[in-house]
Amino acid sequence: MARRNNAGGGGASLDSLLDTMTNVVGILVIMLVVTQLGVSDAVKRIKGFVDEITPDQLASAQSESERLKEMLAELKIDLEEAETDTADERVDLKDSQKLIEELKKDLAALKNISVDPNAIQKDVDKHQDQVAKLEKQINERQSKLASLKARLAKTPARGPDPEGKIVNLPDPRPAPKGASSVTFVCQGNRLMPLDSSKLREDTIELIGKAQRSLMKNNKIDCDKLVELFDRRAVTDTFFRVKMKIVGGLPYMVFEHRENRGDPLDNISKSTSVFQRRLRKIDPRKQYLRFLVWSDSYEAYLAAREVAAEKGFAAGWVPYEEGAEYREGLGSKVKLTCPGYKPPKPQPKSDKPAPPTDTID
Repeated sequence: MARRNNAGGGGASLDSLLDTMTNVVGILVIMLVVTQLGVSDAVKRIKGFVDEITPDQLASAQSESERLKEMLAELKIDLEEAETDTADERVDLKDSQKLIEELKKDLAALKNISVDPNAIQKDVDKHQDQVAKLEKQINERQSKLASLKARLAKTPARGPDPEGKIVNLPDPRPAPKGASSVTFVCQGNRLMPLDSSKLREDTIELIGKAQRSLMKNNKIDCDKLVELFDRRAVTDTFFRVKMKIVGGLPYMVFEHRENRGDPLDNISKSTSVFQRRLRKIDPRKQYLRFLVWSDSYEAYLAAREVAAEKGFAAGWVPYEEGAEYREGLGSKVKLTCPGYKPPKPQPKSDKPAPPTDTID
């Protein structure tokens, strides 16, 4: 662009500025045109690329994207498992190191232990001898057992023992309602009736007659009471009454008089004391109560057989040999020894008391 001729000094400066601005504006216009052309070309190229993508290519790309996402998720899971396994391996490593230390200690302790092979061999030989002895005993017993089995197989079977007795198993149950008991004692393999009521009456009568001689400080002296019954007997045909102090209270002890009552062979006879007494008893109103000592089971079984034939209900109470049978003086006599303190009453139990009178 040609410069203008300067008309003056101030006009020359203004023309120069205008020329410069014109040049700059021209350059900017050129750059804008070039830029516009570049952007338009880029848009055309991108549009052409998009127009070239088919639906199949797009679906394939989406499928590949999903597959890559799944692979990424699996890799994350593998990473977490690897981290867990690494932690477990660290724990196992610590346990292994601890076990190694313990084994080292055990090994050090074993080094200090001296082993004597000869002593071990002696123990082995000793046990082998014991095993051999046991095997020998087992073989001997097996041979003996086989011999006994062979003898048993050759032995003819035997029938029931002709001298054996059939015994009914006891079946305890309450005595008939309203029935009273009649007591019999089986002791010394003999059988005799016990009339404790009559003997109690005679005992109380004797105490009343001797009351003055028994008094000490206005109370009955129990030692003198025992001495009284040692000197003056209260008896019937079959028993003698002794006095015994138990827990500060006097009790009658019934002692069987020697050779009194029915012997075993006489029980089944109609003339026996037992059967004569049964003829005076009504089986509908009374039942039999047997006190049986351990030396008199045969007499008891014979008596039960007769009682069953006569239609009597019966029950029994066992006693060991040497045991004593005693009864109190009854509610009519309030007699305690000096210094006796009655025990504290026990709390009542909700459990019902067992029946005192039973039959089987």
